[in-house]
Amino acid sequence: MVAGPAPPYIGGVNDLVPPFDHHDPSPPSGDHEPPPVDRPPGASNLRRTRDSKIFGGVAGGVARRFDVDVSIVRVAFVVLALLYGLGAAIYLAMWVLVPRDPADESSPPAREEVSGARRIRWLRVALPAAVAVLVVAVVAARHDALRFASGVSVLWLIFLIVLAVVSLTSPARRLTFRRLLALAFLGFISLVILALGSLFGTLQFTGVPLSGGSGYTVWRPRTVAEVRHNYRGAIGETIVDLSGVAFGPSPFTLRASQGIGELIVDLPANTRVNLRTHVGVGGVVNTYYLVSHSSARSAAANGTLTLELSVGVGSLEVARPVTVTAATP
Repeated sequence: MVAGPAPPYIGGVNDLVPPFDHHDPSPPSGDHEPPPVDRPPGASNLRRTRDSKIFGGVAGGVARRFDVDVSIVRVAFVVLALLYGLGAAIYLAMWVLVPRDPADESSPPAREEVSGARRIRWLRVALPAAVAVLVVAVVAARHDALRFASGVSVLWLIFLIVLAVVSLTSPARRLTFRRLLALAFLGFISLVILALGSLFGTLQFTGVPLSGGSGYTVWRPRTVAEVRHNYRGAIGETIVDLSGVAFGPSPFTLRASQGIGELIVDLPANTRVNLRTHVGVGGVVNTYYLVSHSSARSAAANGTLTLELSVGVGSLEVARPVTVTAATP
C-alpha cells in the first residue's frame, strides 16, 4: 500500500522550536515550575487556630507561633489558672484580642461573619476608649476638676447611646462567647464610668473638694503649734483627734473636709467649741467620751475653737467630751 502525498505546509519555518504535533496530546517538553504561592501578610504573627482548638484556639496559635507541642501550652495555661486565675485571665484576654488565622478559612466568610468582624473591630476601638475615659475621669477628679470628670462621663453616655442605635440598625449576628465576653467587659467599664460620673456630679453640687490624702489617715496633734488650720481627705476615713490639745485664750479656726468617706473629729475638753457642719449626702453622728471634772474647769479661761467640718458623700462623727466628777470615799 502506497501512502499519498502529504498536504503542503504554508507558513514560516523555525529551526529552533520543532513544530507542535496536533495528534500528540502532551504539551511541548520544557522545565515549567509552578508559580510560588504568596503567603498572607502577617502569617508569622500570633493567630488563633481552628484545627487544634478546644475552646478558642489560643493554645494552638501559641504552639504554632513558637513551634512547640500544643499540649505543653495547654498545661502551662492550666498551671497559670491555678495561680489566682491568672491563666484564665490571660486566655480570655487573648481570645478577645488575638485574631483568627486566615489560612484556616476554607471558604470565604458569609455576609453575617463579615458584619460580625466589623463589629469586633468596633469593640476593639470601644474597649481601649472605655479604659482611657475611666482613667481621664479619675485623674481629673483627683485634681479637683469635678466638672470636667462628670462631663467626660456624660460624653461616654452619649457614645453608648449612639453605639446602641448603630447596633439595633445593623443586621442580627450570632452571639459568640468572644463577643459576649467583650460586651460584658465594655458594659462593666461603662457602668463604672457612669457611677463615678454621678458621684463626681454630686460632689460638685455639694461643694466639697475631692482633694487630700486617701485611705485611713489619723491626725493627733498634742500642742497648739502642731494643729493645722486645714485638714482634707479625698476618699477613705480621716480622723482629727484634738482631745489632747490645750488651746490658749486666743480664738482658733480649723477646717476639715472629707470628699468621700467618713470624717471623725474628737473635740477638746478644755475649750469652748463653735461647731459648723455640712454633709452633702449622709449624716452627722454624735458620740461622747469621758473627761475628769478638773480638766473641764479650766475651759472658762480658754478661748473659742471654731470648727468648720464638711463631708461630700459619707458621714461625719463628732466626739464630744462628757465631764465626770470623781466620787469621794
